[in-house]
Amino acid sequence: MARTAHAAPARLAVPLALEETAGVARQAWPAAASVPMPRGRLRDPDVWIAAPGGRATLAQARALERWPDGSIRWLLVDFLADVAAGGQATYTLHDGPPPNTPGGGIRREARAETRVLDTGPLRVTVPGGVATLAELAAGPHRAQPIPPPTLHVEGAAPATPTIARVAVETAGPVRTELLVSGRYPQGIDYEARLAVFAGQPWLRLQLTVTDMADAEFAPVRSLALALAGPFTRAALGVDGAARAFNPLGADHHELVQADAEPAQLDGERAGRHGDGWVRAIGDETALTVVARYFWQEYPKAIEVAADRLRVDLFAGRDAPVLLGSGAAKTHELWLVLEPLDRSTAPATLAAALRAPLLALPPADWIVASHAFPQALTPAARGARDFLARLAAAVTRYQANARTERWDDGPPVPCTARTTEHPRRGF
Repeated sequence: MARTAHAAPARLAVPLALEETAGVARQAWPAAASVPMPRGRLRDPDVWIAAPGGRATLAQARALERWPDGSIRWLLVDFLADVAAGGQATYTLHDGPPPNTPGGGIRREARAETRVLDTGPLRVTVPGGVATLAELAAGPHRAQPIPPPTLHVEGAAPATPTIARVAVETAGPVRTELLVSGRYPQGIDYEARLAVFAGQPWLRLQLTVTDMADAEFAPVRSLALALAGPFTRAALGVDGAARAFNPLGADHHELVQADAEPAQLDGERAGRHGDGWVRAIGDETALTVVARYFWQEYPKAIEVAADRLRVDLFAGRDAPVLLGSGAAKTHELWLVLEPLDRSTAPATLAAALRAPLLALPPADWIVASHAFPQALTPAARGARDFLARLAAAVTRYQANARTERWDDGPPVPCTARTTEHPRRGF
């Protein structure tokens, strides 16, 4: 009895469109894409990414979700890309054998409880089980060991957390991420995700704190990451301009974003928004810290002096930040260590890190995959008119939100409100 032959599916060739929005040229820059797959199309994440010229670029992939038959529904891909400042580029996702094997990537070591990640320009050591979160080195240049952030809850002494566990959460040649977890004595859990990227001098720190205490709120006065000097000069960003301190001398300087605006520098109004970056220079080394959502996630503060650089993620100076029982909050910081003579301008660096490269597959591919049932392609009947109306409505909302008056008084019943806290705009 003859059997019907089933043709093998065509090779994958999914375009991934990149757009550079920060006005900063990217070379071998980490990019990411979340790509939906039709049911049954891909079983294993054995894929490669082609650059515009057709050659394979360094990449890694893993399944985020699977269909009931076990095939991949959503695929996360990390890869290195080149995009001109303000430009666009299209990379392509393929299965099957690549035309070449890209070299380089992150090197990893494990020694007992210690993990070492080497990106080339940056070496990160995470010694689990001790009072150090990480140690950074750029060739012969080293930063002082970085302790976990110190938490100050009103009514209790400031404290650092225990480090209970260090685990590898993601491992690959483009991005490797460690998870450091533990608990503060005030009953607040923390998870610190430390990510490094191939060929780059950065460490991304995503710190999540979760209030597990019984009280309704934890009144947080401070959650501060301190980096030790010595430093001889420094600079901070405010409203797109650098405020330089050269030399630092015996003075210390502090940028405080207590509200959406204004930003205050050394107790005086300095502008609307802090840009969220600080650079401290010492021993021919540039240490830059970027808080991605500095003014948007007020209250925050940055302090710099000859002996320290300190970023306060919950700067509850005038009033404590009330972290509700069971509530979680994630803060994102980037720590960059570079030799001074090869360092990137801090404002340029901050702009690029605030605008990661995210690649998008075509709308038609997303719709045809059925992985996202509500997806709508512009080619569908009536879709262009609907999408145009939706875009116009969002634009009107954003324009209104920039000037709208509102109030964010204390979290109490309206009958208990005795004061107002009026705001305008975002």
